[in-house]
Amino acid sequence: MPLFLLSNLVLLSTLHKIGTNITEFKCLGEEKLYFCYFTPIINFYNGEVVAYGVKKRPTLDLVTEPLKETIEIIKNHATYLTTIHSDQAWNYQHNKWVKTLKENKILQSMSRKATCADNASMENSFGILSTKCIMEKN
Repeated sequence: MPLFLLSNLVLLSTLHKIGTNITEFKCLGEEKLYFCYFTPIINFYNGEVVAYGVKKRPTLDLVTEPLKETIEIIKNHATYLTTIHSDQAWNYQHNKWVKTLKENKILQSMSRKATCADNASMENSFGILSTKCIMEKN
């Protein structure tokens, strides 16, 4: 998969470049600690979260449901071809994900293997979110 995002980093308008990733959080339920998985789709033009998913397991629906929401927003508001960037997690290589992107004329860009810096903007977003959660807790 070509790395479109880093080779063409010019942001022409909102929804031109978006990114996604999955992170895991420890959550406290009814007297029980469990993991929850969070996946936002972020607009790199202005840093806004376009859509997100939260589930107790990292299923395919965790990423496809926010993608469907994002596609509707893209159809109504994007003025340029949209590129979505992610890491190489199985969810983003799945046939359903790739097919949905192609059907909606969204370019897919993925980080190179073992190159976490390619996905630094998403990882930074998770760092900010984690910091805010810790600060609000205290």
